[in-house]
Amino acid sequence: MFISNDHKFSLSRIIHLFYQRLISSASNSLKSSPSGPSYSATQAHSAEDDDLKSVDSVLHECLSRLWLLRCKDPLQLRVSLAALPRRLATIEKRKQQEQVPQTSDPPPAAEVNVTLIIDSIDTFSLVENKSTYHYEPVRLTTC
Repeated sequence: MFISNDHKFSLSRIIHLFYQRLISSASNSLKSSPSGPSYSATQAHSAEDDDLKSVDSVLHECLSRLWLLRCKDPLQLRVSLAALPRRLATIEKRKQQEQVPQTSDPPPAAEVNVTLIIDSIDTFSLVENKSTYHYEPVRLTTC
């Protein structure tokens, strides 16, 4: 989860960086592939196409797990942080439903790992100090 408070986060830039990193990993694995008389140029081209398809699928999977929030004011930031445990609980439930139990035992609890990045958290500090709003402290609970 990435919270951008100054609206300078560039999604196209992160896509470009991910893509370049994945392409370089794919090309390194292609270089370490067997080469010799039994490995023809058409097989190399086919392997390269397969690597590009796998890069696209990995990139799509990574980006589907990225949450980008652009908060406009301190209240929106607080509400977003307060709603985080409920959102994580919803994701846990979906993961548990996706797991197909092979026995009659209930499925194990799905673990959700989230990295929370807040960019420019001090953006709203001046606004909050001068505002007339009186906020109650937000208590985040664990799921």
